[in-house]
Amino acid sequence: MNRTLPLSALIFALTLAPSTPTTAQGVPPTAPPVAPTQPPAAAQKVLFVNKAQAGLVKKINAVAVFTVEGPGGQKVTLEFKELDRINYTAVAASGEITYESRTDSIQQFLNGMKLPDDPALGKEVDTFTIKPDGTLVSYKTSKAEKDDDHSDQRLYIATSVGFSDKVVSPGEKWTREYKADANLGLVDGKGEYEFQALEEKNGAVDLVVSDVV
Repeated sequence: MNRTLPLSALIFALTLAPSTPTTAQGVPPTAPPVAPTQPPAAAQKVLFVNKAQAGLVKKINAVAVFTVEGPGGQKVTLEFKELDRINYTAVAASGEITYESRTDSIQQFLNGMKLPDDPALGKEVDTFTIKPDGTLVSYKTSKAEKDDDHSDQRLYIATSVGFSDKVVSPGEKWTREYKADANLGLVDGKGEYEFQALEEKNGAVDLVVSDVV
């Protein structure tokens, strides 16, 4: 699965080589994006690090469509349109980032028909603390129901990129080992990633990373 991650959305810092290193930090969504200069993208060696500034906010629009075909060829289509808000609340001296995640709006459709809204929408808050390399440090939620499967923590691992502690170039791959953590409900696992490209779109720079299957 390819993942295109916006460097201008305040998450990543780039260290470029092999010449005198130049650092381009992620910037707030309201500020002009900072794009890497030299060397050319194909020759870049990049160290990816999560960075943030307390008090800033990021909004994420997500659209997903799922189609399931049952017996007799009958198809069921589920469509989700979601707007999430990330509030960066603290950045420790170690670089660890704490942020709150909540859903501002969500629309769900079953075969084109809109489903009722969730009355808890926007009231539930998930709080994550992560290391600069993306490692999950802690998680808590305001949700009332108990989640014995620890689905939110596991979903974070499954949908996030664990950065390498070394500089990488486009085309290079790396592996991250994930250790079991009883407090977080995590099990042993491994993630394999490939840095595909830095792409410039509409004046912003995106990082393209894919899972290695």
